[in-house]
Amino acid sequence: MKKAIIIPVYLRLERPEDLSVSEGMVLTRRAVQSLRVLTDSDFDLILPVCFSFPEMCQDFLIKAEKAFRDEMKLCRPKGTIVFSPSQLEAFRKWAERIDPPGSSLEIDDPPLPGSCRLFCKGTSGELGGGG
Repeated sequence: MKKAIIIPVYLRLERPEDLSVSEGMVLTRRAVQSLRVLTDSDFDLILPVCFSFPEMCQDFLIKAEKAFRDEMKLCRPKGTIVFSPSQLEAFRKWAERIDPPGSSLEIDDPPLPGSCRLFCKGTSGELGGGG
């Protein structure tokens, strides 16, 4: 059975160029590299990543996402899935379309504004995109 390891990543940056030297990136790189000691390397590494910038803008986010993906390709070129903020937003919209708010995916009852959603119910359908 294929396994997955999920490492949530939070990166606070002043500008995309700071990514490779940021504390969050250094820690992420170290965590990913430490997985090399595992004797069973048949797993997917899933990295949901969130960026924090002083001024959020789409251009800034696109550059940071690309820089993060490039860094991760150096650490673990195969078997790594990165969920960037734009992809997570698309996933949230897809999930709400197949299972609207107030349904079985929610973990709060009643749902709180901005609540976390737990995606544990099997669903049919395709997530668009690729990567």
